[in-house]
Amino acid sequence: MRVVAVAAVIGAAALAYSLPRVRAQNSSTSGAATASHTPVVIAQGISARALALGVAANSAAADSAAANGEASQLPPIYFTAVQMPNRVMSLGAAVSSKLNANVASGASANGSFVAIAGDGMAGSLGDGGAGPAAQLNLKFDSPYMRSGVAVAADGTIFIADTKNATIRRISSASSTEPGVIRSVAGKWGPTQNVKLSGPMGLALDRAGNLYIADHGANAVIELHDATASNPGKMEVLAHVAQAAGVSVADDGSSVFIAATEIGTVLRLDAATHGLTTLVASSGTACRAPTETVAGGAPSSVAAVAGRAPMGATVDGAQSFCPDGIALDGGGNIFIADSAGSRLLRVDAASQKLTTGASNISMPGEIAFDADGNLFVAEEGRNRIVEIKGLGQPVASVTLTPPPAPVPPMGVPCPAIAPPPPFASNTNFCTEPLAGTTPTSAFTLTNNSNAAISGIAISTIGLAPADFVVSSNSCTTTLNAGASCLINLAFAPTAAAPRTATLVVNYTGATTPLASSVAGTGDDYQITLASGQLEEISINAGDTGTYMLQVVPDNTFTGTVTLICPGNLPMETTCTFSPASVDVTTPGTAVPFSVAFQTTSRTPVKKGVAPTLATANRANGPGTPGVNSSGAIVAFMMVVAAFGLARRKRFALLAPVACVLALALGVATVLVGCKSYKNQGPTGTPAGIYKMTVQATAQAAPRGITVTLDVE
Repeated sequence: MRVVAVAAVIGAAALAYSLPRVRAQNSSTSGAATASHTPVVIAQGISARALALGVAANSAAADSAAANGEASQLPPIYFTAVQMPNRVMSLGAAVSSKLNANVASGASANGSFVAIAGDGMAGSLGDGGAGPAAQLNLKFDSPYMRSGVAVAADGTIFIADTKNATIRRISSASSTEPGVIRSVAGKWGPTQNVKLSGPMGLALDRAGNLYIADHGANAVIELHDATASNPGKMEVLAHVAQAAGVSVADDGSSVFIAATEIGTVLRLDAATHGLTTLVASSGTACRAPTETVAGGAPSSVAAVAGRAPMGATVDGAQSFCPDGIALDGGGNIFIADSAGSRLLRVDAASQKLTTGASNISMPGEIAFDADGNLFVAEEGRNRIVEIKGLGQPVASVTLTPPPAPVPPMGVPCPAIAPPPPFASNTNFCTEPLAGTTPTSAFTLTNNSNAAISGIAISTIGLAPADFVVSSNSCTTTLNAGASCLINLAFAPTAAAPRTATLVVNYTGATTPLASSVAGTGDDYQITLASGQLEEISINAGDTGTYMLQVVPDNTFTGTVTLICPGNLPMETTCTFSPASVDVTTPGTAVPFSVAFQTTSRTPVKKGVAPTLATANRANGPGTPGVNSSGAIVAFMMVVAAFGLARRKRFALLAPVACVLALALGVATVLVGCKSYKNQGPTGTPAGIYKMTVQATAQAAPRGITVTLDVE
């Protein structure tokens, strides 16, 4: 295995110096858009397919360079290309010194290409070894149907090993096994209830969940906690015909899907799993892999009137081919239209569709850096370019919403439109009155090179009291490069849609940071069924049954857990039928019953001595009667004493045996008398008992009082 790894490393280093060279260009740190958006060439002679950016290794140095008016280094760039089949390559400042030891020993990552994964041979071997020594079986023969690559914030790299129906992961430099490749999902990964068929596009949210456009399965699939040492379960989010590309909002609230062959871009709501068409082609689908697109001026683009449910239609003679999709720091959506040789932009707030950049020859995969610079695999000119300032940069101090909360099983999540100027909100879904949802963590991050102070956190809007800051790790100051968490929960005070805004202000802020939040308050009650009396009378030993019902409002659904009263009468049991109630139809009552089984009483008359037979009958706890075993032992000892007396050798032992027998007999009688003296009535005592039958749903308690008269 070591020989294979060494050979792979040597081959990767040789390949690095034999490939076309990177042009000496630096990425601007300025977020200002240029007048012409002229592309800057990063690398030439590369028919790039997949394209992904990593996080700059030394952001502090980049901030310092920007402060001095200097250009920063390129971000780490990862790509696949036709010239390098079954490999994932890197260029720019893409490989840390620790990871470089496992990737290409001695090879510089500045100004050259470095193999991160794959030895060039089609196969599936290599798990547990260095990335460049592994075999991959990637799809790269089509300009728009490609094996995708995604990079997490910590540098973990994910590869869609399409023809192996597997997701491969290369551990980051900060992990315990830097540069090691393993299969984490699919055919060669751990067993899951969801199978992969032909994974292509990949995207990651901030929480480390991986989103997969599985072209072969016509589905979008999520691998939860993909960056964890042991990734979580796989979940089918939606079935989308010919899904090839995917991008995701940083908080995981929205997933954007490119169904390239049919010329459609869809938006998936992560909370409701609802699909909306954003952009659709009015012409034919994408070109065949061997076709080329003729030059000429790009066709016009029709603006969207409001939020049309079917999305925008791309006009013109040329067809619309969504080859790549990416989001900038403001949540605006950019689409690489390879058929039109242009980049389209969908505004995050208005949903209007415009042309972002023209004369980009057959743009394929695209990716934004934190400064709003867009990197493009320009397939028509076999190069990778950078368009500076095309998108909005990530703000220096940010308030990031959490991934979309997951509602309890069977509980719907009513959509609530956010108030202007917000494009989306954190929807806590539904919660009954008097209940509180689990908290969701909003992240306050200071990306600047100086500490901020005077931090103040509040909620404003229509229903600010319904959204509770239960705890947070934020103080009044936040150091440079640091972040803290604000834990927010939804506790509705009314059964209706509720909205508010979480606001964070700090000294020197031009405008406060804000994030829209929403939730729907609902209600349910426990009531007596029609005709059921609140008080019923029974004899001890009988069962008292109450017919009750869960009455939901026109929004509530979910499981109601039933709980017995805490003050049951003595020797009484409580049973529900059914054990819990599932409300599936809002506004429709669901019946259930609760039965109280009492125990009959067996009184014993005082002053009457029990016989040996009756005293030992089971009369309840604490009433053993006369100890018949002790009496029998005493009698046998007396017989033994007489036997000993008749033998001269044991004559002296006879008096001792008699004394012991007498003592044992007296003790037996006293114990029996004592037990008899303490006897009294057993079973459920007579009385009137008020009890509260309890229930809970989503941490919201309910109850109803019933009265049981035991005679």
